[in-house]
Amino acid sequence: MIAFIAWTPLHVINILNTKLTYYADTEADLYVYDEFNGAQQVYQNILKEGNFQNVYLVDHKKIGNKVISKLNVLLNINHMLTLDKEIDYDIIFTQGGNYFLKILYGQAKKNNPNVELKYIEDGLATYLNVTLLNTSAIRRKIMNLINPHSMFLAEITDYYLYEPKLTNIDQSFQLNRLPVIKKDGVLYEQLKRIFGLPEKEEKMVNTLLFLDQPLEKDNYQINENNILKLIKEYGVNKNFSVKLHPRTDTERYGKDAQIFKTDLPLELCFLAYDLRNTVIVSCISTASFTPRMIFGLENEVILLAEMVRNDREFSTEDERTQKVLTGVSEFYERYQSIGYRNVLMPKNKKELKSILKGE
Repeated sequence: MIAFIAWTPLHVINILNTKLTYYADTEADLYVYDEFNGAQQVYQNILKEGNFQNVYLVDHKKIGNKVISKLNVLLNINHMLTLDKEIDYDIIFTQGGNYFLKILYGQAKKNNPNVELKYIEDGLATYLNVTLLNTSAIRRKIMNLINPHSMFLAEITDYYLYEPKLTNIDQSFQLNRLPVIKKDGVLYEQLKRIFGLPEKEEKMVNTLLFLDQPLEKDNYQINENNILKLIKEYGVNKNFSVKLHPRTDTERYGKDAQIFKTDLPLELCFLAYDLRNTVIVSCISTASFTPRMIFGLENEVILLAEMVRNDREFSTEDERTQKVLTGVSEFYERYQSIGYRNVLMPKNKKELKSILKGE
């Protein structure tokens, strides 16, 4: 028996791809963390598909305050969902450090000391210089004393990725490739049902779609307003539209802005809309690489990380800001090195102008 947990729509996509590709005949449970938009309906729809032995909806509001929640993880105390005390899994899959997942793993480890921890990619964090389960030696020592079943003590045994060649994970590990999700395939159609998407995609024509990000709210010293003005100036011959991030104020771009009216994350937009004639523009959104890696689509994408990094009109010399810009630029180089050419990264305003105006 194996177990998956999803706390974003992207997790649902990648979990189903992993399950159908590598574990089609293995009994599995799925835990859906109810924090993301539409989680309850997604949970109901997954139940109807019959891919899993059991599907559970986890109530994130029962997490408790900061002190209680940390103690619960430390001591494997679960208040979020009624679990069988004899719960026994051979494998638990993670996309990172979800709160409930830590408790689930601890309880499973108590009953089965040989339970394995495997990793399914969660966007580009898997490919950048990010430690997936970062635990200090001191923390591990404390965990050994208090909770020998803690997930912090586990070692990941396998990885499931769309592009194993692009990751910074040591190539000596077991890196399993996830297949591209093809249009009209079994999984493609199943995802449309799970997320309640229309059978026929809505077509967008000659559109320049800007992916909004709350960079300044996240304390990155990047001037998004200056970036936006430049894109609108250079992209006058296209229908300019903004896809808002869930944490962005809807009034941010003013009353005259054309907002791409959808609550769907970008990954699901490729299932609901025909974006073949849409140019996607982003400052540093790693979702820019999603069309090609997950769905095999050759959308033209303009990623501005290098231009922003080099020009003080758009960014400062802040170390944290420069580090993330450099990380995205370096991944772009690796992405290009395996033959993908749909993402463009202008180095300066002149190159951006040339791309947008087709010069």
